Amino acid sequence: MFNFLDKIRENPDYYRQLSVDEQLITLYDCPLEEQKVDLWSNQHYFVYVVDGKKTWHANGTALELSKGSCIFVREGAHIVEQFFETRFCVVLFFLSEGFIRETIRSVTGMTPCALGRELPPILPVAADDAIHAFFQSVVPYFHQAQQVNNSLLELKFRELILQVVGNPANKDITDFFRSLEADDDTVRFRRILEENFRYNLRLEDYARLSGKSLSSFKRCFEERFGVPPGRWLLERRLQHARTLLVGTRKPVSEIAWESGFESASHFSRAYRQFYGHVPSEQRELTA
Repeated sequence: MFNFLDKIRENPDYYRQLSVDEQLITLYDCPLEEQKVDLWSNQHYFVYVVDGKKTWHANGTALELSKGSCIFVREGAHIVEQFFETRFCVVLFFLSEGFIRETIRSVTGMTPCALGRELPPILPVAADDAIHAFFQSVVPYFHQAQQVNNSLLELKFRELILQVVGNPANKDITDFFRSLEADDDTVRFRRILEENFRYNLRLEDYARLSGKSLSSFKRCFEERFGVPPGRWLLERRLQHARTLLVGTRKPVSEIAWESGFESASHFSRAYRQFYGHVPSEQRELTA
């Protein structure tokens, strides 16, 4: 599993990109290498499909995108499923949480408001004429010879936020943006862990997602959960795997992958140590 934003920044020859401060726009034709790709991002991002189709998966949510589709993907881990029969071209806007908060506060005048409900990690954006026109207006920037002015780029990021929150059909995204100012660090910390424990991320990745150094992350984790992060992650993954074993007919290898284990053998050893029997016996015991 790799950091999507890091990979883009590190490969400017392939991922055509424009950036200002922490924000980044990229336009690229997707390579057809693997059917499913595991990735994560420490920034929220918008996806607009110029051509082709793909499916974004996260925590049971799956949205298939085709030409003209647009989604908002919250920070964290995701799985992208590719379709090999067609070319895929996409525009991505990565935005830091601080930039979103500042724009909502200073430009829209919206007041902070706690979310009060769970939202899926991937949210559809109502792709009206204004959204289509906005993304199409960005594409020429990648083909012009002169450098794009940073002030203009910053305005495009703000314009995207305003376009989205200005449409009542995007209420879930608007409410999430407003909650960024209202939620305290504890709420955000727990949300990141609960939404991403089933992915095979390193502790360093979880620390980066939560905006902390590794030592600070470990300290905060034990203060809030009462156990070391490695133990908590293992137990939550095993509990999730048991739920899948009992409630579905998925193969053990698929359940291991969906629960964040490096391999089926690693999963089987950990499961036996925790539950006293191997995963393949779980269904017989609960039948």
